[in-house]
Amino acid sequence: MTGILLMLPGCENSQKPPVTLTLHITDPGMACDQWVYWFCLSGNEYSIQDSCFIPEGATRVSMESILHGDDLSYYWLTFSKEGPDQALLYLSPGEKVTIEVSSDMPWIPRTTGSPATEELLKYSTAQHTAVHRLEELEEAFYITEDQEQIKAIGDSLDRYREWVTYQGGLEFLRSAEQL
Repeated sequence: MTGILLMLPGCENSQKPPVTLTLHITDPGMACDQWVYWFCLSGNEYSIQDSCFIPEGATRVSMESILHGDDLSYYWLTFSKEGPDQALLYLSPGEKVTIEVSSDMPWIPRTTGSPATEELLKYSTAQHTAVHRLEELEEAFYITEDQEQIKAIGDSLDRYREWVTYQGGLEFLRSAEQL
């Protein structure tokens, strides 16, 4: 058998290396037969990158796909029965990502192998902590009667509101290496 190799300009194989997601299931409540779907949102179109059946009792499953989106695409996991509502991921070609999966994991999961997701989790955690502290200070402001404490709490409130509103985001953008 003979074949013909045809080379056309612009048609060379320029595929990006695939991303591998390994899900380590740590929550016994998720030990049921179910599907996990890996979605991509790019612009106004979404697609399923991959899906995987998780058999009852499984503690580790893997998926692999070449990313369909561009650098501004969002990726997330959704489980068909038990698990988190969604898990947001920022992925780059060639990454080998491990995700610790439980039904109560945060919207941005703890990962290894995805520096951008790890940076986003760090920022999200700092933002959550600052908002919680802001709420505590607001409560203290309204129940405190000491004028010096009211002034000190008011100053702290101003600083936390500034950080939550824009300063924290600016710090994140300055320090982010992967986004």
